[in-house]
Amino acid sequence: MTADPEICGRQSTYTSFVLTDDAGNTGNPTHLAPWAVQIRVKARGGDYEVICGGTLITSKHVLTAAHCFQKHFGAKKEGDDESSMSGRYCEENQRFTDSEILTRTMVTVGAMCTRKAEKYGCVNEKQNGKTLKVSRFAIGDFYKTHCEQGGDIVILELEKSVEDVEGANYACLPFAPKTEIKDGVNGDSGGGLTFHQTDSSREFIIAIVSYGSDCVQLIGGSEPRSQINTD
Repeated sequence: MTADPEICGRQSTYTSFVLTDDAGNTGNPTHLAPWAVQIRVKARGGDYEVICGGTLITSKHVLTAAHCFQKHFGAKKEGDDESSMSGRYCEENQRFTDSEILTRTMVTVGAMCTRKAEKYGCVNEKQNGKTLKVSRFAIGDFYKTHCEQGGDIVILELEKSVEDVEGANYACLPFAPKTEIKDGVNGDSGGGLTFHQTDSSREFIIAIVSYGSDCVQLIGGSEPRSQINTD
């Protein structure tokens, strides 16, 4: 399945979700980055936890980071630099097996919340998007090289197309080599680094967030460090 260059990268006009604060005040409708997805993995307790972000690159394929499938995701060995990839559990036997990736992974598309939360207005199934199984995947040599030679990439194929999911669309791949890169955004591990092409009013994905500043620490007021992205 290929991406349509006339459809990709179009920002969503899906505005049914409205933030509501504790006092009941209603904010402006939220416009989405409709290619952003949530990678969920089944935990020991049986619940699916959001571990990473990802980016739709066709109506059926998601680009995310290989390190999201570490058995000890987020854990670091003693003495490790918390902002680096080295020293993590990167041996080949420390990633999910092929079977585990297929049976434990779900992808949520078209969502505006990670879970239902009345406080933030995320109160119905539509606002929580649609969660799909993974039917196939492709992973490179990231773990074979102990996470030290790049390639922090996985492509997941979804069991169904997202074409019928309101608020979901895929980002453009960089098929316009002369496009000037004007800006980008940081995000969760596995999330896409995109830039906006003014002439076409579309978003192109150029990299995947690999490691660097921790989102939770940033929210807590920590100083940001460099962000490392996989080309």
